[in-house]
Amino acid sequence: MDETQGWTVIQRRHDGAVDFFRGWDEYRNGFGDVEGEHWIGLENIHQLTKNKDYTLRVEVQDWQNKWRVAEYDNFRIESESDSYKLHVTGYHGDAGDSLAFHNGMPFSTNDRNNDLNNGICATWCHGAWWYKDCIQSNLNGKYYANGAYVTTTGWGNGMVWRSITNSNFYSLKSAVMKIKPNE
Repeated sequence: MDETQGWTVIQRRHDGAVDFFRGWDEYRNGFGDVEGEHWIGLENIHQLTKNKDYTLRVEVQDWQNKWRVAEYDNFRIESESDSYKLHVTGYHGDAGDSLAFHNGMPFSTNDRNNDLNNGICATWCHGAWWYKDCIQSNLNGKYYANGAYVTTTGWGNGMVWRSITNSNFYSLKSAVMKIKPNE
């Protein structure tokens, strides 16, 4: 399902080979291998989206190998001085809208918490994301093989897209986030 024609892949997860529980500097600058699991970097995403309207496409795969898509007609993130605040609207697709909950939130990491839950979502959710209080999605969370998992946190800490299973305790098999300029 990873059709990259005209798209810039900003995040890819598919086997747990890269640990996504990282700090602010790594999320700002990016990490991983663009041919494998990676995060392109918040600053790169900001530079791409600051002057043009972009579409965000999120492709997620469950452990029954079913792919689903969430596409957003308008996507951008603000600068580092605004903690890379997320702006996303115009959902359509068959994955459900698990990102609107995070709209308007600054990015949080384990060493720079900007969430509304006393700054603990990045730690509880074992990742980095535009946490609110705490998640409806967490594509940079811990990679669990086989889907359902158990954790001691009340929020779950896997690679979550809640609208698929209505659970924070089901970790996806694969996720790809990609953007392209609107025409």
